[in-house]
Amino acid sequence: MNHEKVATVATQKSGAPSSSSRPPRRFETCTIARLLAYGHAQDKTAYARSIGYDGDRPVVVQDGKVISHRWADWFEFCAACRSRARRRMH
Repeated sequence: MNHEKVATVATQKSGAPSSSSRPPRRFETCTIARLLAYGHAQDKTAYARSIGYDGDRPVVVQDGKVISHRWADWFEFCAACRSRARRRMH
């Protein structure tokens, strides 16, 4: 039996929240497209690039969290982009 299945079964029996109640670590491209289409999320890639982001993935924000980057806080994500851009300049 798989260790993940054993852990999930154990937490479900103990009454603790299961791992399925947590948000996914990374959304699929089609899921992000749906969130953008229905207005639940915003594409902030252009702004992120203007402050120093140089990654390949789009920057998608929902409720103050960067859902395309493991649910990072939006303001912390921006601060990290600015910090990296400053280090590259010096």
